[in-house]
Amino acid sequence: MRRVLVLALVVSLVSAPAALATASTTAASVSAGTDGGDDGYDDGDDDHDHDGDDDGDDDHDGGNGRDTDETAETARFRLVDVDRDLQVGENGTVSVKLENEGPGDLTDATVVLQSSNPEIRVGTGPNGSRFVGDWEDGEKQRVEFGVTATAAARSQKYPLTVTVRYTNPSGNATRSAPLSFGIRPERAQRFSIDDVDGSLRAGDDGDIEVTVENDGPRDVENAVLVVRETAAGVTALKSEVALGEFDDDESETVELPFRVARTAKPTKRQFEFTVLYTTADGNRRDSGPLFARVKIRDRQDVVAVEDVDSDAQVGARGTVEVTLENEGDDELTDARVTFSSLDPGFRFGTARNTSRFVAEWDAGEERTFDLTARFANDTVTDEYPVSVTTRYTDEDGDERVADDVQFGVEPDDEQSFEVDDVEGDLRVGDDGTLEGTVENDGPRDVEDAVLVVRSPEDGVTPLKTQVPLGDFEDGESVDFEFPFRIADTVEPTERQFEFAVRYTNAEGERRTSDPLFATASIREEVDVVEVVDVDSNAQVGDRGTVAVTLVNDGEEDLTDARVTFTATDRAFRFGNASNTSRFVPEWDAGEERTFDLTARFGADAATDEYPVLVTTRYTDEDGDTEVADDVQFGVTPEAEQRFDVDARAANLRVGRDGSIKGVVENDGPQGANSAVLRVITPNEDIVALESEYVLGNFDSGDRAFFQFPIRVLDSARPGRKQFEFVVEYRNQDGDVVESKRLPARYDVVAEAGQFQILDVDTDVQVGEDGTVALRMRNVGTEDITNAVVQLESVSGDLTVGAAGGRNGSRAVGRWDAGERRTVRFQVSAPTDAAPQEYPFDVRVAYEDEDGDRQRSDPIALALTPAPEQAFAVRDVTGDLEVGAERDLTGRVVNDGPRDVEDVVVEVTSTTESLVPQETEYAVGNLSADEAAEFRLPVRIPSDAEAIPRQVQFVVRYTNADGDRRESKRLSSRLSVDRERETFRVVALRESVQAGDDGNVTLTLENAGTTRVRQVLVSLRSQSGELDVGDAANASRFVDELRPGERRTVSFRVAAPEDAGSQRFPLRLRVDYEDRTGDSQPAETRLLGVTTTPEQSFTVVNVSGPLRVGAEGTVRASIRNRGPLAVSDAFVTLSVGSENLKVQENESAIGRFRAGETATVSFPVEVLDETEPGDRRVSFVVEYTNAEDEARQSDSLPGFVAVDGRRPVFVVRAANTSVDVGESDVITLVVTNNVDVPLTDVDAKVFVNDPLSTDDDQAFVGRIDPNETVRLAFAMSAAGGATPKDYPLSIDFQYQEPDEETKLSDTYRVPVTVQEPAGDGIPWLLLLALLALLLVIAAAVVRYRRRRRVAGPDDEAVTESADDESDTPAG
Repeated sequence: MRRVLVLALVVSLVSAPAALATASTTAASVSAGTDGGDDGYDDGDDDHDHDGDDDGDDDHDGGNGRDTDETAETARFRLVDVDRDLQVGENGTVSVKLENEGPGDLTDATVVLQSSNPEIRVGTGPNGSRFVGDWEDGEKQRVEFGVTATAAARSQKYPLTVTVRYTNPSGNATRSAPLSFGIRPERAQRFSIDDVDGSLRAGDDGDIEVTVENDGPRDVENAVLVVRETAAGVTALKSEVALGEFDDDESETVELPFRVARTAKPTKRQFEFTVLYTTADGNRRDSGPLFARVKIRDRQDVVAVEDVDSDAQVGARGTVEVTLENEGDDELTDARVTFSSLDPGFRFGTARNTSRFVAEWDAGEERTFDLTARFANDTVTDEYPVSVTTRYTDEDGDERVADDVQFGVEPDDEQSFEVDDVEGDLRVGDDGTLEGTVENDGPRDVEDAVLVVRSPEDGVTPLKTQVPLGDFEDGESVDFEFPFRIADTVEPTERQFEFAVRYTNAEGERRTSDPLFATASIREEVDVVEVVDVDSNAQVGDRGTVAVTLVNDGEEDLTDARVTFTATDRAFRFGNASNTSRFVPEWDAGEERTFDLTARFGADAATDEYPVLVTTRYTDEDGDTEVADDVQFGVTPEAEQRFDVDARAANLRVGRDGSIKGVVENDGPQGANSAVLRVITPNEDIVALESEYVLGNFDSGDRAFFQFPIRVLDSARPGRKQFEFVVEYRNQDGDVVESKRLPARYDVVAEAGQFQILDVDTDVQVGEDGTVALRMRNVGTEDITNAVVQLESVSGDLTVGAAGGRNGSRAVGRWDAGERRTVRFQVSAPTDAAPQEYPFDVRVAYEDEDGDRQRSDPIALALTPAPEQAFAVRDVTGDLEVGAERDLTGRVVNDGPRDVEDVVVEVTSTTESLVPQETEYAVGNLSADEAAEFRLPVRIPSDAEAIPRQVQFVVRYTNADGDRRESKRLSSRLSVDRERETFRVVALRESVQAGDDGNVTLTLENAGTTRVRQVLVSLRSQSGELDVGDAANASRFVDELRPGERRTVSFRVAAPEDAGSQRFPLRLRVDYEDRTGDSQPAETRLLGVTTTPEQSFTVVNVSGPLRVGAEGTVRASIRNRGPLAVSDAFVTLSVGSENLKVQENESAIGRFRAGETATVSFPVEVLDETEPGDRRVSFVVEYTNAEDEARQSDSLPGFVAVDGRRPVFVVRAANTSVDVGESDVITLVVTNNVDVPLTDVDAKVFVNDPLSTDDDQAFVGRIDPNETVRLAFAMSAAGGATPKDYPLSIDFQYQEPDEETKLSDTYRVPVTVQEPAGDGIPWLLLLALLALLLVIAAAVVRYRRRRRVAGPDDEAVTESADDESDTPAG
């Protein structure tokens, strides 16, 4: 009887709610007690001791209790262990392990746990108890209590007290002394919104990505992110997203769709979220509000800046190339893109803004615009903002203005260079080199670059001062090397060296960069000792050897050298000391010595380089003791020896022998000799039957399989347990070393249960009631009676039974061992439930064969309701037009999961501007995945705007239970066309040229059905660069237009000079009256006009000849660069000098085709006072354009050379000798040296003493060009004149062909005065006399011959004659 009472007490305690909470971890979806999963208890990180000693956290008293019964010795208890699974805001467990330390066995023992703080509850109150019964002396018992840390609790230590009530050997009820300890609950489960990526836009649907993180401390299941609250005008299209199993520290990024009304204000709004989740105990929880800020932007981004390229520089004009992309989903038409500079230092030409026109702009298409840009002289090389505004017509015909976008334009900066990585081997008293890299930092390429170095001080002399770099591109780097000579007097220290780059820029100018500075060290004279090599096999936490090779780098032999190695970090030691020394008796110059040093790294050392300082003391060749410069080297230890345990498996069950298995791996870096693997069990309830496994010689990278036999005592608790392994081995030095502990977790499963769920069948659907059928089997060995199957909804999200509670039960009655039974429960899923797994527990209450009432452990299962009945409306269309009635047509689809009947589609409108004419359309029955068409008429009022409309539908239907249901609202977006246009532009002709006026001619057609009157056609410039007429707009009037009639109107449009090859927007507006005389709303349309480049000309080959004091001709070649031909062209010449007189300043060309070259000439006179040299002249082309309007080009400059004066006459001496004291005639040769004939040429000579003349003039009637004449003048030389050359001056008075009389310059010719003949032998005179004698002699001979022939008579006559001839004349 006593045993029965004790058993009843145990049943009553186990059935308490707190006890039920502790049992929720044992079942699986198939068989209770067969799952080897985590039991939910702490796995080694809790605040408890396994050995009963105080660890400083769980403050429990291990002292002995004292009995209050004075007649018997009080039993003593020791608190061996405390284990807790407790979290703030959750139900948990606290288990205590107590040992009966005697002095005897106890009966009817009950353990009582009491909390003194209301924030920690035991069961449902401040204390709870567990019946133990018989308790032998020395026996250890573990009892578990259901404990709750309320939401008000914090993650701090709370005191608990445990006492034992028992019956002592005398039969008296006794209470032990209290044992106190502390528990610290884990903090409450937390979640956070880490990031919100994306933004929403007014008037559009959009998505944002939300990153939610489980901040722990536990893993959760069935997590769902819920949108709780948004901003006004923002609707969540999907308010829940399943996260599933959500581990501690895990983050999930989910996408949430929203719909934003057009009226929503663009700003940052705070959205509220929450996380619904299931705890490890199966409880459904809510995280509480989580807030995040979401940006709502103003309407859709239509245009985005893709690329900006500029070649503009400060103070100069250039081009900005901007690439824009249509980022929207629609094609844009009649787009007017306006670029506005936001800083006065940057202009488009001379204006603050400029516009371009794009007739059609496809979605995703990129357009590039070339804009003329100018930066002021005082601008800096910063980014100058430019705003882009785009006005366009969307696909619905509505005019829109996209959000302004901005980009920056930065002028090119000054050319810059940089020297880097400058280092050298400069040493006092020696030659060395300075090396480094020079880089062209841009912004431009340069040519003929040379790097120049300057000496920093006396004694530091560059042996080469320049390094050629050649063509040096932007971003290019070139290595350089300069040799230096360092004098003995230079101090060893850091020196700053100065460099510069000399280069030729793109304009051909020679430039020198700003100074470039770099620092390099000048070292002392030659180091004596240098480190050649370092080799180490030392390992973290172990001993090893460091081999260091040093070289005598000096020029002398060293004797009695003592080399000291010093470790400067405490983690690295030479043996046990921080330094060690070696002795070298003789060390020749250039000789290398290797030293083997014993080294040890601490266990906490890192695998970094540890510095070692080397100091060398020695005796030099002079016998003096010296100390060499310290040198350093580094020693890097190998990583600590590591092992790893992997591929773990176990078959551990409470009360049975089993084993644990796995693979141990040597992760290196070294091998392990004579290795043994040892296992350490988690607690005393788990015993290793063998604790060592021999691995032998275990090289780095080796893997070995192991298996240990394990016994799990009946007192062991199921769950995941942490075992530890240690590898014991000998290292390379033969020392026995033990690895760090290697943790590994293995699962211990509970004893087998009594019931098994064979199958689960359910038809539960979200928003509906359903049935859950459980097919179960009694797998125990006993027949049971009065069996009742209980089904509990762990989360409470799904309800059981008609009353909508969390629990339901079904009586089974007698249930024999091995028998199978099917039990059914009504389960409901609310409309806000998700189609996901929901946890349920199944228990069986029964009477055993002894008639005792029992209750099985819970068997966990998960139920997933079918999704809520869903519908969709698809292919909804309707040619909606303002002022017209149209039919909406579409298809309604039953998305399942069930068939439905009596389906009706109902239409509703979200605005008064769409009026349904009929609201319902009967469809009939629809099977799952079946679709049916519907048609509903609607009307758009005539005063409504032509904007898209949102239409909503609701589907009403009858479910399988005959209940009437309705779907959620289903939305569809439809476009609305505006009323038909009255006017249409059927033709557009344009002839607008940059820098000129042109015509824009358009033909309008009345596209309506009625006649219109008083039509006013206006054209307005949408860009500040174009003028229509003399202003920004102009108008034309048309009396009337009948339907289909066309009229042509023309407008004068002027474009600036730099606006060529651009497309500009113009706004066309038409106002009119209908046939009743009523004024109608204006119709507008955007037109695009493309300007042709400005008409331009160039001048080449300007030539003369021009000469001072003469008239010449200026010739030039003029080329028409287009783009158009011109007519009636002529060229005018203007000169910038008053000394040049243009005789005729116009030269006609006539029709002048594009690309044609014409030659023009102009007569120009150069005045006498003009200085020779180049003179600037300019040409202007005046012409008639295609519109028959007079135009003129810009001034076309050129240069013409003016040569020095050209003499009119060339005067040379022909015979200009006069004897001293004599008179003679001199002859001058005169040539006409000009290109025209000269007339009435009067020459006059001028002489001075000793020359004189009475004949000083000569006259010539005409001298043609290049004709030569001789002029003679009588000239006398005084008797006392000195023989030599004397100047004779002559000038001319003459007439030019225009009958203008001019006086020439004065010309000078030398006249030679010489000695008269007679002085010396007169050879010429003698020759003349000799010739005369010869003539006489010949005459006498001839006479004599004739006389002989004639005879005596003739002789007489002859003599008579001779006599007569000799008689002088009277």
